[in-house]
Order: sequence, then structure tokens, then C-alpha cells
Amino acid sequence: MKIRSIWSASYTKELRIEDFYFDGETLVMLQRLKGSKNQLVTLKKGRNASLTKKEELHFSNSKLTAWKENGKGVPKSDRRWAETEKSILEHAKAERENYNWLKDSNE
Repeated sequence: MKIRSIWSASYTKELRIEDFYFDGETLVMLQRLKGSKNQLVTLKKGRNASLTKKEELHFSNSKLTAWKENGKGVPKSDRRWAETEKSILEHAKAERENYNWLKDSNE
């Protein structure tokens, strides 16, 4: 399952998009993308648009296994690795809980 979060601010023409991919309740991948403000309506309708990938993080058994920033791999020795893993998993849990709440409240 994919949960897409789109961030738009009035001070910039750039959209920030986060795509969370889950296998059941477990996060398997997060992609951070950027797009232009004129793509907002298309994306809100669930349609595809040409987006630029900024970051991609892969998880297995709730552990960060691969991380790319701007197409380049981030080594596991990078001091940001543990904190990034923790914060992404917490953020994904909140996104999943919010999705479940929205789904349940619309039934």
C-alpha cells in the first residue's frame, strides 16, 4: 500500500511529496520527491505527474537497509543513519495511523 503526503507552501513554487510504501503495517520504502505547484491538482486527484526523486530509503524488518540522496548512496557509516532510521519509522507510523483513522471515519 502507498500513502502519499503532499506539502505545499505559499512562499515557494515547489511541492514536497513523500510516498510511504507499506507491506501490511510495515514500512518497506519511503520516497521523497519534488514537483511544481502547477502539478498539485493532478496529484490530489491521484494521477501521476513527472516528479524529481530527491531521496529513497528502503527498510527490512524495521531497519534501514539502503538510502539514496539525489541518486547517490549514503553509507551506513554516515552519522545521520541511526537518527534518520528512527525518525522515518516514527513518521511512517504516524502516517499509517492517520490513514487508518481517516479510513475508519469514512466507513
